[in-house]
Amino acid sequence: MADETETIPVTRIAKLSLQEQVASGGATHRFTIDKADYTWAGTGATDTVTTTLMTTTTDFLVDTAFANVTTAFTGTAGTLTVMVGTDGDPNNFIAATDCKTAGPIAPVVGADPVTAAGTHAAAADVLTCRFTSGTTGNPADVTAGVVDIYLGVRDCNALG
Repeated sequence: MADETETIPVTRIAKLSLQEQVASGGATHRFTIDKADYTWAGTGATDTVTTTLMTTTTDFLVDTAFANVTTAFTGTAGTLTVMVGTDGDPNNFIAATDCKTAGPIAPVVGADPVTAAGTHAAAADVLTCRFTSGTTGNPADVTAGVVDIYLGVRDCNALG
């Protein structure tokens, strides 16, 4: 299994307005992963592609996590899953979920992160999104797909 790393283009990161934050249940950021922005090269079964979303501030808290596959990921013969977390715990916020079907992905009721551990720390952390191909197919075969990832990322230093 090989892991390919990418960094999301700055133009695909949006800080949500107050109205959008309320409507989304507390998400502060939207990260749009559009396959058209990347050339995935992994040709092996179970290869992964990890995209860096952002680096948090020190004393951070992530309290909201959900995604919406707006365009199903196509082209690969096997399964393709997406998960969201940190570079140390890649499925901390959203567990591996099929992204070959369009629709919302919520980790648990209320869009709370999957596990409490890793959702807050005094030290800064790197937030990531990881795609994993199944035992048939590979990332290089993926031809299209778009997922919007919504995270509530709080800077506790800014709270006063």
